[in-house]
Amino acid sequence: MDGTQGKIPSALIAKTSDIADSLATIQKYYFDNTKKWVIFGDSFSNQITENDYPYYVIQDLKLTGTVTNAVPGDRIQDQLAILKSNLTSNPNYLNGFDILSVLVGVNDFAGSYLLGSRKSLKTDLNFAGYLKDFIETALTANPNIQIYLMTPTEADGNGALYNEVNLAGWSLRELSVLIGQISSDYGLQCIDLYSLCQFNKITIPHYTTDLLHPNSVGVKCIADAVSSAFRNRVNKGKEVD
Repeated sequence: MDGTQGKIPSALIAKTSDIADSLATIQKYYFDNTKKWVIFGDSFSNQITENDYPYYVIQDLKLTGTVTNAVPGDRIQDQLAILKSNLTSNPNYLNGFDILSVLVGVNDFAGSYLLGSRKSLKTDLNFAGYLKDFIETALTANPNIQIYLMTPTEADGNGALYNEVNLAGWSLRELSVLIGQISSDYGLQCIDLYSLCQFNKITIPHYTTDLLHPNSVGVKCIADAVSSAFRNRVNKGKEVD
């Protein structure tokens, strides 16, 4: 016996490694476009038209059957009320969806409502409490739904001045950190638009129509971040720095 029997040729090992890398790449960027997406939020996501980011996510991922419950001016408790109303009317409402996204917070900030903390209970009357109630309500209705919590982008107008605290003493950055923490605690997906889209003092005039709401450039930046997150779930449980 020459000692080579039972050994895998090095060339074959290399090819096997290449195949594994290729499969990993495919898995990373593949997205099942039969999945149904339900949206909760405010004016950033209340339309499925070229004016809002969901349109471009749908086009990119070739989704069908997307529904938005977003309402301009809504806070987290308003969207929670809509979710509960939908489930009261139809307890199986969320069973028709695979993905649920939530993008709120700017109106809570502008109205200087209470922020709460990572330790807040779902019964607490603050942002954290309402968000936890939203999450638990959704997961109770459909334990298999993929929930994506999204942090709001920075702003510099319309009641949300850049990098400043509101009358309740908290900033959009602090809100984004809290959303990331709650995402981590529940093992959910966090799409950190606050960091990914880099709306800052210099870029906000370029990305927005009024120093708050995204223009065509800002909308596409948000859409790119959302599409990437939907394709690649390695950001599960991410905490925002």
